[in-house]
Amino acid sequence: MVKTQLKKQLDYVDSTRKKRLEMARKIIQNPKLLPHLLELALTENDVTGSRAAWVLEFVVKETPHLLYPQLDRFCDGLNEVIPDSSIRPLAKICEILLTSYYNSRSGKDCPPLTSQHKTAMTEACFDWLIGPGKVAPKAYSMQSLLLLGREIGWVHPQLKGILDQNHAQGSPAYQARARQLLKKLS
Repeated sequence: MVKTQLKKQLDYVDSTRKKRLEMARKIIQNPKLLPHLLELALTENDVTGSRAAWVLEFVVKETPHLLYPQLDRFCDGLNEVIPDSSIRPLAKICEILLTSYYNSRSGKDCPPLTSQHKTAMTEACFDWLIGPGKVAPKAYSMQSLLLLGREIGWVHPQLKGILDQNHAQGSPAYQARARQLLKKLS
């Protein structure tokens, strides 16, 4: 019932920032909807799933702690998502969570990421980086992997190898991001 109503509300969400933010604020005001939104984002490989992922990204940007109780489900579902329009916001959420985790000076507002969460994000980010998808998820994945490599020793050498191998054939945006990261990895 709740999921069906949420699907109907997502029909009115489009790619504009205004519509995504409006829906995200509804979720923030009623956090009990978040598990349903997450489920739609991870399992609906259609326009509804993409819209749910767009809204989820805005929720996490505004109030990341709402996702923390759902981190197991979020990480378990990353490799189930197919559409590029859903992968981009999920890759951005990974980057947000990992940036907060690795740059947090205090334990406050730091995502409670476990080794299983980091492993799932590592696998998803490498898949998105080497897959045929668009540049934005690849860029977010590069940044996430750079952060994960601080703790997981094999990540930086793998990331460097992929960037060295693929950067010449990538789009100008991919090449620019790859050059930045290769400098950091050297």
